[in-house]
Amino acid sequence: MTMNDHPPSSDDVQPEPPVPPVEPEPAPAPPVEPAPEPPVEPGQPEPPVKPGPPHPPAPPVPPLPPQPGPPEPPQAASPDGAAPAAPAAVLPSLRPTQLPRTLLIGALTTAGIALGTTIVAGLLLALAAIAPLADAFESMGGSSASPDAGAGVLIGFVFVCAGLVLGGEISVQLGGSAGMFSASGGGSAWVFPLVLTLAVLVVTAWWSWRLERRDPQQTVWHRLIASAAAGLAASLVLLLLVAILSPRVEEAGSSFLLTSAGFRLVAVGTVLLTAAGFLGRELGRRTAQGEGPVAAIRRNVEALPAIVREPLVVATIFAVVFTPLAIIGGAIWLVQQDMAGAIPLLLVLCLNVAAALAVIAQLGGIEASAGTSGFGGVSELYTVFGAGQWWLWLAVLVALVTAVLAAVRIGVRRPRGAQVDLARMWQLPAGALIGWIVFALLLFGASAAGAGSMMFFSGEGTVALSIAWWSLLVLLVWAAAISFGAQVLPALVYGLSPRLLEVIGGRAAVATWLSGGAPAPVAGGPAGEAAVTTPAAPSAPPAPMSPRTKKALAWTGGAVALVAVLGVGAAVALSVVNAGRGPAAAVAQYVGLIADGQAEAASALVDPNVSNAERAFLTDEVLSAAAERISDVEVADGAGEGDVRYIDVTYRLDGVEQSASLEVERLDNEWLVLERWRVATPLLTEVFVYADGGGARIGGVDVPFDESGQATVAVYPGAYDVEPASSAFFEAVPVRVIAAGPAGFEGGAAEIDFRPTSALQDEVDAQVKALLDGCAEQTVGQPEDCPFQVYVYPDDTPVTWSIATYPSIEIAEDGTYFTASEGVAEATYIDSGFFSDDEEVTEERDISFSGGIEIDGDAVTVTSDGYWW
Repeated sequence: MTMNDHPPSSDDVQPEPPVPPVEPEPAPAPPVEPAPEPPVEPGQPEPPVKPGPPHPPAPPVPPLPPQPGPPEPPQAASPDGAAPAAPAAVLPSLRPTQLPRTLLIGALTTAGIALGTTIVAGLLLALAAIAPLADAFESMGGSSASPDAGAGVLIGFVFVCAGLVLGGEISVQLGGSAGMFSASGGGSAWVFPLVLTLAVLVVTAWWSWRLERRDPQQTVWHRLIASAAAGLAASLVLLLLVAILSPRVEEAGSSFLLTSAGFRLVAVGTVLLTAAGFLGRELGRRTAQGEGPVAAIRRNVEALPAIVREPLVVATIFAVVFTPLAIIGGAIWLVQQDMAGAIPLLLVLCLNVAAALAVIAQLGGIEASAGTSGFGGVSELYTVFGAGQWWLWLAVLVALVTAVLAAVRIGVRRPRGAQVDLARMWQLPAGALIGWIVFALLLFGASAAGAGSMMFFSGEGTVALSIAWWSLLVLLVWAAAISFGAQVLPALVYGLSPRLLEVIGGRAAVATWLSGGAPAPVAGGPAGEAAVTTPAAPSAPPAPMSPRTKKALAWTGGAVALVAVLGVGAAVALSVVNAGRGPAAAVAQYVGLIADGQAEAASALVDPNVSNAERAFLTDEVLSAAAERISDVEVADGAGEGDVRYIDVTYRLDGVEQSASLEVERLDNEWLVLERWRVATPLLTEVFVYADGGGARIGGVDVPFDESGQATVAVYPGAYDVEPASSAFFEAVPVRVIAAGPAGFEGGAAEIDFRPTSALQDEVDAQVKALLDGCAEQTVGQPEDCPFQVYVYPDDTPVTWSIATYPSIEIAEDGTYFTASEGVAEATYIDSGFFSDDEEVTEERDISFSGGIEIDGDAVTVTSDGYWW
């Protein structure tokens, strides 16, 4: 039989299990119903029956007995009021040529709704990220771009963010070249903005629910195909839009591309939208006549297996409680960090922050890791014990209260028994563990990776944020505790106050629980049958507590609450105290002493690890005499884990921001709980001083120069004036040296430029004159060690010397030697040669020579080096 052989029935709305056709003939049989059928287009499926005029309502049909699995609705009557169609009139097997036209229309409209909602979500994400990414936009050249280019970049950024909402991965590619120089780089990052992603999925599910209520599909395969087609279409169109509109720049040898287009966008987006659409259609199929989506969700959630329903309840309660805490706490922290512009982004990511806060509040851990090629990686674990934030212990208290509320609300929806049923406790922990694993792997956290190259150098790095693996075991323990509490807490709360139990668990659920049963829907769905309750074995409701028992319980609860408050208070106090004793605090104390000029106290706190001779400059006198000490000290939280941390310090010196990284080691606790940390890396820097021709002093301490006039001294960061040593024969200008950072030599060198004084010039002039006068006193043609001579014959001919003009003296800058030039000496002698008449001859000789200068205290010695010309 074909669909044209029978009138429309409820099979078009609610599918029956496949039944083989009764008619063996392949040809369609003529209609057998007495009433004429409405015309149907050839090749089209039978239109679904909609309630209301012009057809009369179907006669009541007694409900079917409960069957395993999801309940099937009763069959509706034919339009003419006849009895329901026989089971033989079932839908045929699904073939491509028999897909309903409404399936295609519904898939297209669902894709359009999902795509439009995703673009709106991308716009919200882009607007929220504008303030935190302002510097990034400036680096792209947005401030100098034309208005049209700026609008294009903004629109492209909106679609890039839209791709991120559906699970896409943002990637950036940079490149540039100038002559022989070239550089390129790229990076990628992903994070689910859970609020926006959830909003897109909810709208998609709502629209699919609406379509299913209006035009029901025939089988589960029809609904799955419609949902998958809508998800794939929306993801492909979004991929195309992102690929076309992604911001890109290609000019002047540089290139830039920011996009989220890729396989991940299509794959993840299709899966998410398919799941949302299919759930919406399935909910529409199970929605009773006149029932709204919220009521249908509530009723169908109650019908889910406990392994699914109870973890959903716990997750919902924790999300409702921790999301406001995440928003309030995050906003306060951003304001304290002068980052109030990131509050809109916090609102968009509030579910992400709430999930991380819930993990930490349940004594779990969040792990942040980073690594680069060739340099290894580092990781930081954030827990309530090591975060150093006292308010996290208040979050632990909130998590305890939330767990109690969740246990009570789940417990009143379980069958009430006289004793704890351990076999009933495994569903919640198992479902919670599976849910946390899926959430941690697919939705939680963030990651980023980058790579770059410049000329012949290249590198890559990664950054990731995730839930520590052992946190899943801790969360499993919490789920087991909630499941156990669900067995005992409802009776305890009821005995204390029945009204309080109704407020926490709901009046209807409490009434069912008191009757000894638990909500168990047996029938319901499109036909409008309400869920009924199958009571368990009759048992008397819990008796209210006697006043004496209530009083004892009140005292016990008060004592437990007091212990809990005292415990949390002690934990908060201990956290506050340890925050002032942690690695960052140890560094802040040490660097603060240096900034205050207390060098000796700083050396007592942290061993400088230099020789005793070098410690002469690590004194209060030297540091106090510095022209400028460090200021505006800021200590970061640092990196590393375990007993070794690396703390970053920034400070200003000489108008420039300087930085250093100090290693800090953990010591044994005091009184078992008070932390102790020791700075292992001293904040010292080495200063190189060169002075040839005299000594120097720093802060009143003589610099220990070697024979070549060089010295290296260790000092605390600061600006120091190197004073030249006073001397009668040399003078120099003081030199300022900037000592910044551990072993930082940039600006950490000083050269003392000594120049001869007039006193040295006069002394050298006098000694050179005395030297020449001594030479003139000799009566030989070649005076010994003198810068002038004359040839006479015979050799013993007496010669009378006189200095006609003394030479001018020029002393070298370092004062170690001199040059004499433009002097004239006269030699007078009797020429007794073969061709002479023994007459007196007078000859002039130039005086040009050089010599050395030796200074010993106030004594100056001038010597000739034997070279003249």
